[in-house]
Amino acid sequence: MNNVMQKRIASSLTAIIGVALLVSPLFVSITGGALISTFIVGGVLVLAGMVQVFWDNILPSWVSGLAAAWLLLSAIIFTMSGALLWVTLAAAAGAFILALWDGIEVDLVQQQHHHAGV
Repeated sequence: MNNVMQKRIASSLTAIIGVALLVSPLFVSITGGALISTFIVGGVLVLAGMVQVFWDNILPSWVSGLAAAWLLLSAIIFTMSGALLWVTLAAAAGAFILALWDGIEVDLVQQQHHHAGV
């Protein structure tokens, strides 16, 4: 599988995690600041993932990584527990790993384009 396809897979999976966060309040009890934070991070991940599918730039990967870091911190700040804590931690870990993978693939794609143009 080439780097462009791997970048698209990682970006698509990031967007899917964002969608999962957006619908998670339907399945896990969440209120207040934690709810708002979950919606914002979910939206950011969907947007960053969709943009990254079509744009060979590392910026959306950075945005996804920072959103994942905030999601992890929000579990502490909003003192989450039970199922909500596990969903938040899993989404944060998945989004962060995908941001790293996506960033690496974007870098490889950009290197290929640079070497092809020389």
